[in-house]
Parts: sequence; structure tokens; C-alpha cells
Amino acid sequence: MSIISFQADYRENPSGIPQILSKTEGVTLSVLCLSAGDYIVNGTIGIERKSAEDLVQSIINNRLFDQIARLKRSVSRLLLIIEGNPYTTAHEMHPNAIRGAILSVLISWQVPIIFSKDKKDTAALLLTIAQQ
Repeated sequence: MSIISFQADYRENPSGIPQILSKTEGVTLSVLCLSAGDYIVNGTIGIERKSAEDLVQSIINNRLFDQIARLKRSVSRLLLIIEGNPYTTAHEMHPNAIRGAILSVLISWQVPIIFSKDKKDTAALLLTIAQQ
């Protein structure tokens, strides 16, 4: 088994994902302050992780596209992971606004998006990405 290297932003600690990754055999994890994104996989892939609530809040606060822009300037390969269902959050945002933001990231920014159901699923996706 080859060594998989992750860098995780320290703000990801409350999610529990860094702890899941660090308990995985063959994984080295550094938790630090990343200038962009939430995870860097094997030094080459930048990943922004958004819970459903955070995604909607990022749209409301106009942070989403700034975060995507910073990540695009930092790495050549990037991905947005949306954890949970953004259409069922406590925020009363019209589904078309959420859909429009997601489509803008996909089409205008050309950033792939993948959905996960929870933190364990996100950790499994990160590990699969690292092994590709």
C-alpha cells in the first residue's frame, strides 16, 4: 500500500473528517491553515467541502465564488464536495437559487462537484480520490 498524503485546514476539525482520515492505515495527515480549500490530496488536488448548510450560507454571504476563485488560483485540479442535501436546509432559499449557484460552479467555473451523504461518506470519497 502506498502512502496517501492529506493536508486539512484546521477549520475542518469540527467536521470529524480529519480524525477519520488520520485513523486510516497508510494515510499521513497534516492539519494546518490552508490558504484555499479544505483539503489538499497528495499535494495535487484541492478540495472545498461544504455541508449543505454551509453551502447555502456561502451563497447567501457571497463567499462561495470567492472560495472557488482562491482554490482555482492555488491548484490546477480541484473539486467541490457538497455534503448532504442543500435543498433541505433551515434556510429559506429558493431551490432555483441553489441550483443556479451549483450550475455556475460546474459550468462557468468548470469545477466538478460531487455529493456525499455524510462525513463518513466524504472521508471515503477523499480516500478514493487519493487512490486514483
